[in-house]
Amino acid sequence: MEDVTGLSHQPKSLQTQQGGQILKLDDWIELKIGNTVVISGVINNHPNFVNGQRFVTDSLQCFKTTANGRVFAMTTCSCYELGQRLSEYDVHARHSFEEALGILLKMT
Repeated sequence: MEDVTGLSHQPKSLQTQQGGQILKLDDWIELKIGNTVVISGVINNHPNFVNGQRFVTDSLQCFKTTANGRVFAMTTCSCYELGQRLSEYDVHARHSFEEALGILLKMT
């Protein structure tokens, strides 16, 4: 089971951090929790979390792409550039992670 070390709650207008850095998620995968879809990934450039921590966003609203092929996930409160998606080899961990996260959310 993966360790969830961060949940995102940041205004969407803060798309870049100090120095113009964009929030980025690598090794990401979308997870459906009830009627909500979130993204779990390894966060970089977040002011409140250490680079490389496993992170879960708030509710996914949409994906956007740029002309040069960059992909962004827009959530209720933030915008994240999506890097490398979780490899198919690691997707088997998704189901146990979804179950554990669902249990954690019910406890709060």
